[in-house]
Amino acid sequence: MNKSIFFRFEINKKVGSGHAVRCLRIAEFFKKKKFNIFLIISNKSLKNLKINNINISNNFKILKIKDFSLISDAKNTINSIKNLKLKSQIYIFKDIYRLGLKWDNMIMSKYSRLIILDDFFNKKHNCKTYINYNPYRLNQIRYSKKKIKYLVGLKYFPYNKKKIKKNKKDKCLIYFGASDSQNLTIKVVQILNKLNLMNLKFIVLLGKFNKSKKKIREISKNKNFDIIEEFIDLQKIFNNCKFMIGTGGTSLWEALINNLHPLIIPSHKNHVNPCLYLAKRKKIQFLKNFKNNENFKKNYFKKYFRFSINNKNDIIDGNGLKRIYNNIK
Repeated sequence: MNKSIFFRFEINKKVGSGHAVRCLRIAEFFKKKKFNIFLIISNKSLKNLKINNINISNNFKILKIKDFSLISDAKNTINSIKNLKLKSQIYIFKDIYRLGLKWDNMIMSKYSRLIILDDFFNKKHNCKTYINYNPYRLNQIRYSKKKIKYLVGLKYFPYNKKKIKKNKKDKCLIYFGASDSQNLTIKVVQILNKLNLMNLKFIVLLGKFNKSKKKIREISKNKNFDIIEEFIDLQKIFNNCKFMIGTGGTSLWEALINNLHPLIIPSHKNHVNPCLYLAKRKKIQFLKNFKNNENFKKNYFKKYFRFSINNKNDIIDGNGLKRIYNNIK
């Protein structure tokens, strides 16, 4: 029997682009396994995908729904699928924080193969398969249920193995996601400007939702700053960088895969526990509180560039997509 999987995600100023990127990566893998791929997204999200130059395969079918309340969203999702009258096994893949337990229950009452991708460990949920690739253990996931299959831990990080460049240049990526809700990019660039680190090249990647782009361009006119404002495959940048200053989330794990030793400043609460896990194992430098005085931050950055070494990735093996597929098919 044919199999169809429907991805429910959004991309906007509030949530950034990470949910969209990881869903599309999983969708590409499932397409290769002969699944029919559908994206259930709002008009705004479709526009934002185009604005951010995030490519969508021509083989993916898009079902547009209006951005409504939780209950209306569930009804619209169900009706969008029902109206297709497909003769295939239906899978639904949710990667949206705001759609909670009521949404899950409404979907599960009609379609039993609901898959949830989450980054929190303390949210109520109802589904067939639950994925959380952060460094948690199953007994840390609250509200777990025996009937649910749990894919928990870094071995489920959705990433394919790629060749890693060994000889990297003295470059540092500065990237705080598509929206940079805490306005951290400009704060970091201001500090780096004062340090006058002319032996390093800084690549400042600005997301389309970043509100401070104009100011960042103005203060980044030194020769050792390159500004990139287009969506770009991070792999290409990581392959040429020794350093990264950024936040938690997908880009952090990709940096580790590429043997970087990042300096991480968390922008969301759900970044803290994974970062503490990594800092304890000396995989990252973790500046938990960016409200420290300026001299402290200057010295912290200097120390990072002076002593940071290339990581050896021994925590993510690149088989996460295969494991997810094998547990869902």
